[in-house]
Amino acid sequence: MQPKKKPQLRITKPPRWKRRESLIADVEPMLTLRFYRGGAVVAARRIGRRWSEYFVDAGAVRQVLAGTPTSTGLLDPHTLAIGMRGGLAFTVALIPPRKVKVATKGSEARDWAFTTPPIVWAGWGERYRIYALHSRDLARGWPRSGDAMLYHAPFANTYQSGSICWGSGRRPGPAEVGTMEAGFRIYAEDSFFIERATSTPSRQFGGDLIKLYASLTGRRAYPCDDLVPQGKRLSAVIRGEVFGDSE
Repeated sequence: MQPKKKPQLRITKPPRWKRRESLIADVEPMLTLRFYRGGAVVAARRIGRRWSEYFVDAGAVRQVLAGTPTSTGLLDPHTLAIGMRGGLAFTVALIPPRKVKVATKGSEARDWAFTTPPIVWAGWGERYRIYALHSRDLARGWPRSGDAMLYHAPFANTYQSGSICWGSGRRPGPAEVGTMEAGFRIYAEDSFFIERATSTPSRQFGGDLIKLYASLTGRRAYPCDDLVPQGKRLSAVIRGEVFGDSE
């Protein structure tokens, strides 16, 4: 039995304006896609030489080509949103107020234990963003709406845009629904922080974390009225827009 002959393929030179580009092969395609401003057209071979054409959403085609699963599987109860940006999935999680033990290292190394405000923790590939929410914008532990104001999170390795530096902590890898909790714990507790924040997390103390953390010691809840607005709304995170901001 002779081996099956491979299809011969030849592509012509780039087409000139208003001239059809030609692709010549000894096998005919089973499906073609044509993209337009408002969508895409699929032409699929049905029986013999008959073709069937229909319109599809261009975004849906992009998801298929990116290998996006058709089901999210089980979601964490604190997952605010999942989505796609540039063919890569992103995840947004809500970290409820919790006790953390943060280490600072300056003239001396110190540990600080305090209760965080509600935290929005988002990841897109290996890019992460962190913000705080005011407790008044939550109802039964969940954001009232996407219009909730974002605030600077009270951590040192956080920039004005909400992007982070992992410091000495190990990176958790690409963001996934099942890894968001562990990723936040690595960021908050597995690295030393400098004594002054890169952003401005406190109305009273500005970026002085030593004074801020000392004032938080022993408090049962974070004083959210001391948080400083970041300038964006929660909806910008849910739509993945914040990942386009500069680091």
